[in-house]
Amino acid sequence: MARQKKRTAKTAPTSRLLQEWGAHYDEILPEGYKMSAVFLEFMEPYVTDDMEPEEQHLRFRFSQIAWNASFLPMQKWLQEFISVLKPFPPADQIILKDMFASMVERKRQNFAEYRRFITDFEILDQGDDYRLLVLSVPIEDEKKNIIDEYRGDDR
Repeated sequence: MARQKKRTAKTAPTSRLLQEWGAHYDEILPEGYKMSAVFLEFMEPYVTDDMEPEEQHLRFRFSQIAWNASFLPMQKWLQEFISVLKPFPPADQIILKDMFASMVERKRQNFAEYRRFITDFEILDQGDDYRLLVLSVPIEDEKKNIIDEYRGDDR
């Protein structure tokens, strides 16, 4: 039987996930917001309490990929994503593709002002609470890194 966790919020929550997970853990960015709070708000429609922890983590990762894909032209992210789906059964591919497309669209429509790549995240189990840490970089920095990596620059 899965252990039930008490999730507390130590900030004024604006969504169900913020209430359940709290978003007070990362630093306020120079832009004036916490990326963990933004990321939780973005993911809210895709994560539920009745999911197993592994499924929740998978949804977090899937959301991270969709968030970052929203900065690319549609043809580019769709092409990359379709190649990732090949090992899945055709019925699952359709479901995953639709979910991914809705995530990208949600990011572009509702979170367009947040111009940061999510490079990593960590969910820490603290016994009766969870802590979400989000590592992100401004989009301009990430684009430069991608270009440098493509060119082979080590600067």
